[in-house]
Amino acid sequence: MFPLISSMRALIARTDMFPPGATVVAAVSGGQDSCAMLHALALLRGELGIAVHAAHLNHGIRFAEADGDAAFVAEFAHLLSIECTLGTEDVPALAHRMHTSLEMAARQARHAFLERVAAETGATRIALGHTRDDRVETVLLNIMRGAGIDGLRGLTPINGMRARPLLEVARDETAAYCRDNGIAFREDSTNKKLAYTRNLVRLELLPLMEAYINSTARSTILRLSDLASEDAEYMNKTAEDAYPLAVSAETADSVALSADALALIPLAIRRRVIRLAIGRIRGDLQGVNFNAVQRALIAMESGVESSYSLSGGDMRIGVTSKEITVARVPARVSVRHINHYLVTPGETHLPDLNVSFRVTFADAPQDVPREPPVDRVTLDADAVRLPLVIRNWRQGDSFQPLGMSGTRKLQDLLTDRKVPKAERGLVPIIEDADGIIWVVAHAISERVKLTTHTSRTIVIERI
Repeated sequence: MFPLISSMRALIARTDMFPPGATVVAAVSGGQDSCAMLHALALLRGELGIAVHAAHLNHGIRFAEADGDAAFVAEFAHLLSIECTLGTEDVPALAHRMHTSLEMAARQARHAFLERVAAETGATRIALGHTRDDRVETVLLNIMRGAGIDGLRGLTPINGMRARPLLEVARDETAAYCRDNGIAFREDSTNKKLAYTRNLVRLELLPLMEAYINSTARSTILRLSDLASEDAEYMNKTAEDAYPLAVSAETADSVALSADALALIPLAIRRRVIRLAIGRIRGDLQGVNFNAVQRALIAMESGVESSYSLSGGDMRIGVTSKEITVARVPARVSVRHINHYLVTPGETHLPDLNVSFRVTFADAPQDVPREPPVDRVTLDADAVRLPLVIRNWRQGDSFQPLGMSGTRKLQDLLTDRKVPKAERGLVPIIEDADGIIWVVAHAISERVKLTTHTSRTIVIERI
């Protein structure tokens, strides 16, 4: 039996990663690790009682090389008698439109694509080909970003729908597995470019550490990660137990933490209680760094009243001698441009607009409904190009409203709907990769309407 298979089987059993009867979407780039994973899942699917479906996204970055990757993955999946879904996304255009990096746009597009394939196939898990080496690299990257103990955990075997069956397998082992099984794979030319931070860590930093500091640096970092995981799990549970004891008042938009109660909690847990409060009101902890929490603790300990906003301006921290208050700041039109990816399928909370949206897929209805586009729209899923983005109004926005023969400026539409100029920035706008599909509460695009030829739908609800 191959060591890779033994390691995978043990991790899957220990974590109940793939319950019997589950459908698993395997993300396959065409590289060494993902091809080894797909081959191993094909061998184990009968034993595990699972169905496997391959998925590959062409990011629109490497042109002919990327087209070759897609064709290779499709053929490889066919040889393994595994169905495969191919997708394409213009990531450079998406990055430009979202004002973000190419790496971040690619990651968002890939996640949206895999979630869509999972919804279409009824999958409960998305298998990613991350290895033990990826975990080491992630820990180092997190250290350089100033992470705390939670960041030292690096990658985990299961995170929501995402599963990593190769997480206890080294990259050398996937290479050996491919060699021993005659598995061909594709080499991504961008993996050698030092413009990407992860490549710098992989190709430069780790080899230098092993050559000049510690020849067993990788195993040492993994041991640190394992210890951090155990400590983080314990402290997070302790913070959750302490949280209700520290709360003096709580609403949907704010939490007040008693200064006296916090003073009785050890400092390490105190920080986590404040982070819990922020996470419960905001919905996530993105951009909430050490300084954001420490500033409140310093003010509380010194007895100095303080008030400051978190990064993004959507949350405000207030400190008095009696309490620390975490509160959502009402959205303002002129604060900044709003850009959020919608979890597809799933629910997304938008703190900037103080609203949540739910996205689901469904079969086509027997008759074509003409529901008003107020809080729910049903669109032709095949006409929608993921990922979905929600944002606010921008100068020059235009689209083709349902029933119209040409495009119209969004500004004119909102004027006709008697939306005050000062409030237009608060109107949620949902767009796909090709542009606006729903001006929430006002109009949908002609491009994505239901027709008698619609075979499946995507439903977006404001909840």
